[in-house]
Amino acid sequence: DRRIEEALDAVTRMLAIVRPETSGGDGNSICEAAAVVRRVHQQLTEEARGRHIALSLDIQIEPAYIRIAESGFAEVLNALVNNALKYTPDNGKVRLTLLSSCQNDSICISVADSGIGVPDDQRERIFEPFYRSASVQNTTLPGVGLGLAFVKAVVDAAGGSILVQKADLGGAEFSMVLPRIADDQIPLESQLFDQDRMKVVIIGGVAAGPKVAS
Repeated sequence: DRRIEEALDAVTRMLAIVRPETSGGDGNSICEAAAVVRRVHQQLTEEARGRHIALSLDIQIEPAYIRIAESGFAEVLNALVNNALKYTPDNGKVRLTLLSSCQNDSICISVADSGIGVPDDQRERIFEPFYRSASVQNTTLPGVGLGLAFVKAVVDAAGGSILVQKADLGGAEFSMVLPRIADDQIPLESQLFDQDRMKVVIIGGVAAGPKVAS
């Protein structure tokens, strides 16, 4: 039953808000951000196509290692992109971007959309548990207001930050900044594992470049 699934999801997120380390890891977890961003984009592309929403991907830095559990980081990305798809009308646009942050030794992951946006005076409260903005309350879309509170709790626990502003696409843009691990601090096993996941795909006798192995 969908209502039971939503209730279970709400309980899981409430627990994660109270104890964000359960999703973000113990501080020793490491993941390669670009690979996770690609995977989340691939997982949600079909849903976007079903509503004729253009879900674009722009990765400007790779590899980019961060100190957070891969499962928690993937859940945060899923929450942000799902939110963007949820509040973007059919035939709209959603953009997922990974790039170096203007802050030293950090990366920035942003999710922008052409949806209903977030009013200026509600951008701080949008991350409070159970809070739903006036623009959202005026829709018939379901929700309890825990998704963004969960995202902020996990990002804060990882030593990062998140904010929302008006997107150039017309809707909202959520940007999270996370500390990047210096190359000389990355365990060798993580580097070897990541290299093993990469392969060169040959198309028509021409190397298409490194691709993440599925």
